[in-house]
Amino acid sequence: DPFTNTYINQNVSTGNYSLTANLTLFNGLSIQNNIKQNQLSTEASRQEEQQTKDNITLNVILAYLQVLTAKDLQQQAIQQREVTLKQVQRLEILDTAGAIIPSVLYDLKGQYASDEVNAVNAKNTLEQAKITLVQLMNVPYSTSFDVEPISPQELTEYATTSPDSIYQVAVNNLAAIKATDLR
Repeated sequence: DPFTNTYINQNVSTGNYSLTANLTLFNGLSIQNNIKQNQLSTEASRQEEQQTKDNITLNVILAYLQVLTAKDLQQQAIQQREVTLKQVQRLEILDTAGAIIPSVLYDLKGQYASDEVNAVNAKNTLEQAKITLVQLMNVPYSTSFDVEPISPQELTEYATTSPDSIYQVAVNNLAAIKATDLR
């Protein structure tokens, strides 16, 4: 007998049943705040994706400007080589007449050789800049690839703008700053 603790020859069966329920009455609005946090995180991720696109755009613009710079440097190197060549030709005429010291002519020929090397290096730099640009734009490379230069009239919009206003526009529009604010 489980109640008297005496020995009885009898079968006793017992059973336990339970029912548990969990109900949140108030949790400090953490579920709503988690939903808002996840929405802001999703929007921040979209802004970071936009920032990646913006970075690619900036890299393409920078590569474009590098191509323009390389073209200018190549033109300068070619012009310098041509000027030096004309000077060499003039000094060769003077040397055959015996009017100059031969070492002056040989020094200028050395300068001409150096100018030729500079022209070749400038051409290689231009081709490398073009390759970088077409890679960033994800287009096939061709040796006939060329870019159009920027005309000064196209840049007049920014001539009167102050650095502070440009900075303010960047702060208001850059996706990286928006993503940081959202996070």
